[in-house]
Amino acid sequence: METIRGSMELNDKINEIKMEVAFYEYKDSDKIKPYLIVEGFTDICFFKKFIDEEKCNIEEAKGKKNVIEIVKELKNENNIMIFGIIDADFWHIDNKQCPLDCILVTDFHDIEIMMIDSISFESLMSEFMDKEKIQDSHWLQDDNISYIILKECSKIGYFRYLIHKNSRFDFLDLNKIEFNEITDNNGKIKMEKLIKHVLKNSDDYILEKSNLVFDLEETIDEKYFEKRIKELMSNNFEINQICRGHDVTQYLVFLFKNIFGNKNKCMPPNREKIESNLRISYNFECFKETSLYNQILNICSINRWDILKN
Repeated sequence: METIRGSMELNDKINEIKMEVAFYEYKDSDKIKPYLIVEGFTDICFFKKFIDEEKCNIEEAKGKKNVIEIVKELKNENNIMIFGIIDADFWHIDNKQCPLDCILVTDFHDIEIMMIDSISFESLMSEFMDKEKIQDSHWLQDDNISYIILKECSKIGYFRYLIHKNSRFDFLDLNKIEFNEITDNNGKIKMEKLIKHVLKNSDDYILEKSNLVFDLEETIDEKYFEKRIKELMSNNFEINQICRGHDVTQYLVFLFKNIFGNKNKCMPPNREKIESNLRISYNFECFKETSLYNQILNICSINRWDILKN
């Protein structure tokens, strides 16, 4: 049922764009603007800081695959000017290229990691961090706190990458992680706890376990996953490519609440507030330093679009 509904929403978005362009083509062709298709609503919030909505429509596709499908379907339609922007996810690690040259890809794993890799992270920390608590924490005493936090979250990232490379592990659910159950008293993520927690909270693990033993001819338990994850970690993938932004911001929620949050704040921030804070402080100077910005400049030059804000 979910697949049917998703397909209907995809077709609705395609038809909506076709009808809108046809309307302006008939009534006033000068009002036809390029379309930027992005994955989700928060992506719209991000890109409207840099894209002039008077000159370009920014539309949500509800997912990476949908961005690709919408752009693929409409890119050759008469009078429809369209391009898409998607999260790289693990594409850079896998050396995967998008099949459409009118779809652009983020520099790092996703938009959130791009923001964390900028001065936005410093702004976030100055807003919610207690410096005295940082000084009391032996593992966080470093100038590059963002790298340390990303390094911790890479343990989750490598677990996600193992699932990404092995579809038989799709039943494992890493979206229900409770950080208080996978960390030590200092807030560091422990691999053994992480694996145990994920297996415990994946509803189909017991059911699938026997099938995996039969297929792989190996005992599928915590030690199995720890071994496979450590094998992947030996590749030393770039930290900004292996980490998923939402994992990092959710980890920050835990850290602000339990480890180094500022007590003067009424309440520790939730994930949405953290990501909103990052977007607000991420400015045009940050964006101009990215490959994604240059990709947008290039597609604008080829198509003679003037859609970037000054």
